[in-house]
Amino acid sequence: MTVKLISLRLIIGIVIGIGVDRIWTSVTSRESHQIVTGVTDVMTRFMLQEKNYSSKQNVEIVEKRPKDLHTPTFNNHDKLFPYDKYTLFGMEWKSMAEEFELAYSNLNREDVTRIQPFSIGTNNFGVSSTTHSRVYFHDDTHVTKGGHIHVVIETFDKYGNQRKKGGDMFEAVMSNEKLVKSTSGRVTDYGNGTYSVHFYAAWAGEANISIFMRFTREMLQFINKERSGEGHMEWTGVYSAGRDTEEVDCKIIRDGTWEDKCSYKNRNSFASTMFVCDKPKSFTCKELISVNPTPTNVKDESVQVERKRASYIFASRQKSILASTPMKIKIKDSSSILPPLPLCGPDLPVPISDGYWTDNVTYVSLVCKSQHWNSAQIEKCLSNVSIKMFGDSTIFQLGQSIRAKYNLGDYTIEPKAYFPLGPTFFNIRLESEFLDTITKEMCESRPTVVVMNIIFHYFTWSIPSYLDRLYATRFSVERLLSRCPTVKVFLQTSHPGIDFDDMQTYFSGPWVGFDMDRMIRRVFGGMGVYFLGVSQMTSSHLSRIELHSNRLVIDERVNLLLSYICPTQVESV
Repeated sequence: MTVKLISLRLIIGIVIGIGVDRIWTSVTSRESHQIVTGVTDVMTRFMLQEKNYSSKQNVEIVEKRPKDLHTPTFNNHDKLFPYDKYTLFGMEWKSMAEEFELAYSNLNREDVTRIQPFSIGTNNFGVSSTTHSRVYFHDDTHVTKGGHIHVVIETFDKYGNQRKKGGDMFEAVMSNEKLVKSTSGRVTDYGNGTYSVHFYAAWAGEANISIFMRFTREMLQFINKERSGEGHMEWTGVYSAGRDTEEVDCKIIRDGTWEDKCSYKNRNSFASTMFVCDKPKSFTCKELISVNPTPTNVKDESVQVERKRASYIFASRQKSILASTPMKIKIKDSSSILPPLPLCGPDLPVPISDGYWTDNVTYVSLVCKSQHWNSAQIEKCLSNVSIKMFGDSTIFQLGQSIRAKYNLGDYTIEPKAYFPLGPTFFNIRLESEFLDTITKEMCESRPTVVVMNIIFHYFTWSIPSYLDRLYATRFSVERLLSRCPTVKVFLQTSHPGIDFDDMQTYFSGPWVGFDMDRMIRRVFGGMGVYFLGVSQMTSSHLSRIELHSNRLVIDERVNLLLSYICPTQVESV
């Protein structure tokens, strides 16, 4: 059956908004395969051009765009009715409208000949099922080393209904445990229940492909609804003046009103977000000494009610791995070499694959030129460099690994008072305060490198408050770059480490980290900040995935960081 596609819109960006095209259409299983064929070649061509990949790779590059695809005409609405010219408030519907317009622009809208308006639908329709969803190779399995492997996922529910909507979160890994080689796949969501996974064929020999569904669309809608709310995550504020203490409930609020409360502001680090506590009976607002997360985590009754309403999402737990995986494929050997890569720098585009493990200790980046650094090379790179690190325990791991490799002369690491936890409330230093202490004189005395992360410990923040925090930090980075134009500011991205296990801990799942990564790249992109992407490096290593990653993974993060700090010293691969 020939599919008549009305339009195609390429959306650039798999993780950070670069290199993704999504197509929304109502199709059958066979039709999905045809659609993926058309869009994948366009997507692959775009990605290869963005990364300046060599055309010698075993990747078919189609020079022509399919004739039956065109850009939706809905985009003219912004010119006709520029609502956001006058106010941006309450425009959340705009992204939803754009999503619908993209979907409906690619529907096969046949002429309606039925007189009867309604027809009988299915009696049951469920979430995507890992047991009933299908996985297959898009191309034939004759793949050579240096090429790309394309796998297609078609989602079905437990009743056998094809899911004709996207939004499920998948993670994919390709490995050979005997050869100790592995890599992660890049997932593209076409919005119609069909997904593509692309792998870089990094080695010759057998490869096993495993695909996991971390969250269903319905679960993510539930999670995002709670993350969009204000003030439902609570902390305990401790007030004291001497030996006596009193504990009260506190919340972080960006949008809201209150009466007869103690409110605390930090425009430098919190922007418009406020920390608001119930007023203590025996103390003044000035006598707040510390705040601690409330053990129950979520106390708001409205949230508990909402969770009961969404109980069907949690009722039928299923194994996360798709039943039709692992899949096996044999990769033929070839004399292919790595494609030419750029020097490591700021704002690099995201390729089809971030890289691969060539053994248990060596990760080869496909984002930029990197290498394993020996002691002499590290000394040459860092002998006159000042490294300043600010972050949580995952940043501390990075700092420990650097110190183990080289005894830096000018090195500081400050554990993040990751608010609102802190020994003395009014003296808590956050990212902006840390950056503002770096003076022009410090930067002029020697090259300065700043490494931070703004991910973990913020999973429970609402989306508005977290974005506010990011923009406050951005402004402090702008001030730093104005004082010190040559400083290198690194933001380490999130990595998988805490799997979803129950309703109380879903905030710590991989979706929230992935979403926060997108926000960070959106807020800091284009200003010269360096993104130390470690998600695929972590998820593809053959060791157990944990929040505090395996030492071998940490060491490779250091090698990648050094390749960014001293890119011109990286030897040709």
